[in-house]
Amino acid sequence: MVSKRVLAQNSNWGYTQKLQNAIDFHRQGHTSLGKGADRFQVAKSHLHRSLCHKVIKQTRGRPPSLTPSEEQTICEAVLHFSNRGTPLSRECFKDMVQCYVRGLPQSRRLQIPFKNYRPGEYFVRSFLRGHQEISLKWRSNLEKLRAIAMSPENLASHFARIVQVYKEYKINSPEQVFNIDESGFSVRTATRARSKALFNSNGRSNSVELKWSGNAQHATIMPVVSGDGRAWSPLVVLQGARAQYRLRADGTRETPSCYLQANAITCYRDPAGVDTAVFFEWVEQFVQETTEIRRKHRHIVLTFDGYGAHCSYKALKLLADYGIIALCLPAHTSHRTQVLDYSVFSPFNNYFRNYLNERTLCVQDDSRNDVYTICDLLTKAYIRAVTYNNIVKGFEACGLWDPHKQTANPDVIKKTDITNIGTASCQEVAHENYLALVKDYVENRNMLRSDGEVVENRTLVTTAGALLTTRVVLDRLKAKELEKRATIVERAARAAEAEGRREQREQESVRRAEQRAQAQREKELFALWLSNRGLRWEQLSRSRADRRQWARLRAAQRQGATEV
Repeated sequence: MVSKRVLAQNSNWGYTQKLQNAIDFHRQGHTSLGKGADRFQVAKSHLHRSLCHKVIKQTRGRPPSLTPSEEQTICEAVLHFSNRGTPLSRECFKDMVQCYVRGLPQSRRLQIPFKNYRPGEYFVRSFLRGHQEISLKWRSNLEKLRAIAMSPENLASHFARIVQVYKEYKINSPEQVFNIDESGFSVRTATRARSKALFNSNGRSNSVELKWSGNAQHATIMPVVSGDGRAWSPLVVLQGARAQYRLRADGTRETPSCYLQANAITCYRDPAGVDTAVFFEWVEQFVQETTEIRRKHRHIVLTFDGYGAHCSYKALKLLADYGIIALCLPAHTSHRTQVLDYSVFSPFNNYFRNYLNERTLCVQDDSRNDVYTICDLLTKAYIRAVTYNNIVKGFEACGLWDPHKQTANPDVIKKTDITNIGTASCQEVAHENYLALVKDYVENRNMLRSDGEVVENRTLVTTAGALLTTRVVLDRLKAKELEKRATIVERAARAAEAEGRREQREQESVRRAEQRAQAQREKELFALWLSNRGLRWEQLSRSRADRRQWARLRAAQRQGATEV
């Protein structure tokens, strides 16, 4: 029901036209005043007085600047830009109205009280009040890949596959549908996120960051939820190469797992992320945890994105052996098809940031912030965010399980969700194509059989989603795994051969260096021998010259004695 207070302010040509349409609608035979008032967005009392030929008092306010037809033209243009995925901001809307007014005849332009033909804020507010099909919202920008992925073909293939899987494997209970996804939490990123706070009006808006130890810079958590609102054992990956512990005052040992959920699975990796080995360890725990449900229903469905660690042969083979159907969601559509991304991780991040800010306020100067602190913050945020309401609403909004229909619901995709309209003229036509494709795929195409489109060039193609536990997919993944192992062995052989050649070259270089050193030593010895020989020859020459001189003196002495 429309508020009278709001409608009383709409004393413009648009509201008058709506009231006249409501009067005509009632006079055509529709006796319900409430239905006519709700349909044309007018007050029921105004409609009743108009039908009783009572004069409607005009409320105070400025007269309308544009006629109803001109406002309708502008409204259609705004809706056109919105349906294209390029909504107008306030300033762009004013620019568009200015261009429209400049295109009017000169006689009409002179009647419009706009400065330089550009409307002001009063016109924008009045226009939004008079056209309730248009509202001012926060812009939610999509990446280019996400905008391209939201096409009718990809979404229709995804939901048709889900419907056929539920029908084939008798998925008739919400506890049979599971969803997993990872999210990383960095204390440095969370503390540096820009947000408004209270400061001294005369000072600068600076805040002090907490000092964190090296093992608490980053952590990854992977919640596990099911359609009945339950949260299962989450996976937490902490930074480091091995498990850590510390001793309490009473002498008992304390690990970071003591600050996590009681059923949490803790792993250590540097950097803190999920890889193939970590995911396989979680799959083993998940198989044991869901034993009772699989014994009751025989099959369950596990949905996740196409991250490489999820699509390993070892993990998928274990899931298939225990009757767990692995469904991969379409690539780059997690913002609309992933339950945890849609309804859990956003409040999770907010609660984590709030508890981190609370830690900043309550911390002492000598407090130590380490891996135990981040585990405590993650646990508090996990308890507040991973709740029954968030989980059930996420499954319903993403279409994986509708509590009213008790099955998947492709109708959750609205026309505004389809951003890649392809050859369609607008989003409405693209949405109609999507509904027709879903019906056609469910009735005429077998989405449970892989015909080679899922695996191409030994790589999983998850553009439109995929059923990963079929024999074809597992066989090709096994071949890929064997080829990868063969490639690893070949690379190891090449590396060993290269290492042998390198060692041979090193040995040869060492031998040549020794030869050069030996030659140098021989050269030095020869030079020393030559120098010694020269010295000896010089000494011999000197001794011979001395003996000759001595002999001459003796001879001269003998000759002098003889003469005397």
